[in-house]
Amino acid sequence: MKTKRKEQLTALIMREISLLLPKHIRSETYKLLFITHVDLNQDCSIARVWVSASDNIDLLQNELNFKVRDIQLEMNKLLSIKIVPKLLLKADIKSKDAERIENILNKL
Repeated sequence: MKTKRKEQLTALIMREISLLLPKHIRSETYKLLFITHVDLNQDCSIARVWVSASDNIDLLQNELNFKVRDIQLEMNKLLSIKIVPKLLLKADIKSKDAERIENILNKL
């Protein structure tokens, strides 16, 4: 169930993480790095953030696992809310599959 607070918190997390990712993830490894979506659990204590890249998607999950603590600490400082959700950063492989399917369809 989507509530106004949950939607606002999702948008806030998406905006802040999109600013923090370039600071913590090596930009020379990825041409394009973007957030596909953010899912909050029922009580807004956990935020699953799906991140995708234009290339090197397999390497991305390792870097996200390595840097999640640093990003979480910075998010805790930036957000002025009572409880900052715990971040779970996931590499979005679905977008890679979608791109591959789109390329196949374009060839037809």
